[in-house]
Amino acid sequence: MERPMDFPMELVVEILSWLPAESLLRFKCVCKSWYALINGGDFVAKHHRNLNKISSDKSFFFINYGWRTYTRPEKLFLTIREDGDDDHIKFVIENSMSPLFQLYKEYARPFLGCHCNGIFCLYSCVSKKVLLCNPTTKECRFLPNSSAVDDYSTAMLGFGCVNGFYKVVRVSTREGVSFVAEVYTFGTSSWREIEMNVLESEQEIFQLVFASLKNTFQEQCCRGVYYWLFSLSSEKEMMISFDMCEEEFRRVALPDRAESRGYLVSTSLQTWNDSLALLYCPGCSDTIGSIEMWVMSDSAVCADGHTGPRSWTKYRTFGPLEGIWCPLAFWKSDELLMRAKDEGVVSYNLHTQKLRSASTLVSPVDFAHIYLKTLVSVY
Repeated sequence: MERPMDFPMELVVEILSWLPAESLLRFKCVCKSWYALINGGDFVAKHHRNLNKISSDKSFFFINYGWRTYTRPEKLFLTIREDGDDDHIKFVIENSMSPLFQLYKEYARPFLGCHCNGIFCLYSCVSKKVLLCNPTTKECRFLPNSSAVDDYSTAMLGFGCVNGFYKVVRVSTREGVSFVAEVYTFGTSSWREIEMNVLESEQEIFQLVFASLKNTFQEQCCRGVYYWLFSLSSEKEMMISFDMCEEEFRRVALPDRAESRGYLVSTSLQTWNDSLALLYCPGCSDTIGSIEMWVMSDSAVCADGHTGPRSWTKYRTFGPLEGIWCPLAFWKSDELLMRAKDEGVVSYNLHTQKLRSASTLVSPVDFAHIYLKTLVSVY
């Protein structure tokens, strides 16, 4: 019988590239050649491309900010497992990944929506340090300090990958009255200060500083562009983007909605089918009103080669939904996780309009972020 190690190397690489990251971490101990293979950049990239095809299971990072009890945010790693039940989805808690963050408790103020390809980017408002970590590989790395950040600053982070290069952008308050923007690229030794000229008045600067101090913003990374959606007041929002390739900030126009905003409306920023999506959710008593879903179209390319403004298209309206509080995240193209008013989690199918209950969680959920278990290194 032919030994496994006698298989052609091309076949070995192909088989291994379809396995879960946890298995590959164990297989690094098989032999030196497998260790070198699994650590190699080409294999990591190939495995990453295959990840979404491996299984219907989806891994999530859930956050409870503790606003009800004024405690530090609770963080929970979960995987959704489908077992053929049309009325129920199952959450499997992955306690093995949580201790990594417990080692860095000062990073409890979470900019944890800031993640890309399995790597989380965290900021400490105590030490002003930025921490990168991959919970799957258990790797952690502190980025260099910056002289542009003072003792009174808070920060907004963006983290993404473009053309194989990973970048972190940090927008910090300076003495509470202005902003300074910096970019760090993997493989370099320092931050670079860049221009941020998207604000039009001192009033907007004040509003944005106040929103960043209160953490009243949402974040998403979509196709190499990082987006921040700020709630400046109960009726005013602002969106800013950062293009990781061109290293430019832009102001993003929000949908011109004809519907009345005569009652409370919350906005949820999501990534859907590799596009940016906004879900407007009017709430009232025990039933959430009809939810409007707007999707950003691809940008047009102008004659000078630069990308033109992007537009929004109203994709659909669904609801009203009884007993639902707000959307959390898409875990499939047609399945949306939503938080119920009883603080549980349900899954809503956009096409069938069917709700599926989920296994009970140990704590309420304020935000949910889907992530991939990758072998991507933080170095």
